[in-house]
Amino acid sequence: MMDWASLFLHDLDFSGPPTLTGMFTVTYVKALPYTAIFLAAWALILGGLRLCGAGEMICDVRRGTWALKFSMLLHHVIIAPLALYSIWEDPVMRQLFSCFGCEEAAAHMNRAPAAPLAA
Repeated sequence: MMDWASLFLHDLDFSGPPTLTGMFTVTYVKALPYTAIFLAAWALILGGLRLCGAGEMICDVRRGTWALKFSMLLHHVIIAPLALYSIWEDPVMRQLFSCFGCEEAAAHMNRAPAAPLAA
């Protein structure tokens, strides 16, 4: 099994008050490093497009928009395999995808016998 906690730049515990404001405060603070990484990737791609001689407009679309699209593509290339792997590791999710309409799988949708690692 993969140690998912080692992939995160923050702890997985919710340490805020049990309110909507507390949830947003804790979540946004934990998301800041990932936002900085995404913006850095966007800036590097934008600079790369500029260095490659791409004009201000590429196919009637601004260069920054292309950099944003490449950043989103990079994000999904990284995240999609991890998401698929995490689905494969979870026995309840595997059972849900392998047996459509099974009552046993449906019963585990809301109450799995073992809590997921990142929950």
